[in-house]
Amino acid sequence: MSYGVFANNGKNVVTASEDGSVRVWNPRTGTVDHCLYCGANGAREEGLMITCLAAHAGHPVILFGMDDGKLKLAHVESGKVLAQLSAHEASVESAGFCGSLQLAATCGMDGRLCVWDLDTFGLRHVCQHGAGVVELQWMRDSTLLVTCTVSRELRVYDARDGSCTRRMIGHHDAVLCVELGYTPNGAYALSGSDDCTARVWDLNLAPQATTAVVVTPDGPDA
Repeated sequence: MSYGVFANNGKNVVTASEDGSVRVWNPRTGTVDHCLYCGANGAREEGLMITCLAAHAGHPVILFGMDDGKLKLAHVESGKVLAQLSAHEASVESAGFCGSLQLAATCGMDGRLCVWDLDTFGLRHVCQHGAGVVELQWMRDSTLLVTCTVSRELRVYDARDGSCTRRMIGHHDAVLCVELGYTPNGAYALSGSDDCTARVWDLNLAPQATTAVVVTPDGPDA
């Protein structure tokens, strides 16, 4: 499993690999500027894999998680690790940066959504799902984020206080991915599941509403 993101306003490409390394590339020269390993003190550790990678949209920092539940926040330009974060007890599956506040979030197979304060590198909230959390997506210019889980549901959280503002239930198997989209009418979530359907959720409805358009291999079915 490999990951790749543009970072530092497109000045760098960052990749992560099963070999436990994160590499910062100069896209102009095709050379590696920095190489970081997920082991203790930046050393390579056999068998330890990177399971997620995220880049900040406005600052030259990245966040990556490992299958042992550890996280590292690193500076792209210097290649230095800014903080080592620990709150998960199982593989960290997804990470992302808030676009409106100095916050980051991570989720994992331990059923936890963790919200981090980037000013202090401290843990701000731990939100318990009760089942593995596969992915998270921050809403654009918002403190809200959307998660999907192996327990067949999606949730919306407010990172300011860690509250769950909505649960979206409709899938019949684990929800494996979620993506957000924006139209003149507002924001929507698209989820994909092991039940062989994709569902489009209207995030502009009242919190208690859970209606979704279902898309199957045979076409959409409301």
